[in-house]
Amino acid sequence: MGMVESLKHIVHELAKWGNDRIDMFQENEFWLERELVQLYKLYFDISEKGFSGERVENLPQVHYGNLRINLAYNFPSFGFYPVANLHSTALGQPEWDTVDALDQLADVLAELKIVDSLYRQGREEDALHYFTFAFQNRIRTRLLSLLHYLKTQAPVMAAAV
Repeated sequence: MGMVESLKHIVHELAKWGNDRIDMFQENEFWLERELVQLYKLYFDISEKGFSGERVENLPQVHYGNLRINLAYNFPSFGFYPVANLHSTALGQPEWDTVDALDQLADVLAELKIVDSLYRQGREEDALHYFTFAFQNRIRTRLLSLLHYLKTQAPVMAAAV
């Protein structure tokens, strides 16, 4: 599978969590974690091919529909968790913020919906450039905190099911 097809595939796989209600509750976190790791790896593969994080003009409008509602259904145990405030950490005075796992995931999926929309418009290069731009500026931080959340909360979530 080529780079473009791989990105289309993982975007589709991740989008399903926000587009549909999926009744595999005990497996959802496993599959989500796996797909997020694949997305992270794909970022490096795309960057190695010379696609930089360039701004893309004329971005499509994306309608979020029931994205957050479906995520809450698919991940009922997701909640709030602490993350280091990167700005305060850089200043040598670490502080903590509280974020919502569902909001973090919704933000990642919203960016991927734009990538998908660019593909559907036949703008493959724009989709790759936008993906790297969004990954560098917004997705990476959320993805890393979500992966950490999934790892640290997995025993708690499994016990709740």
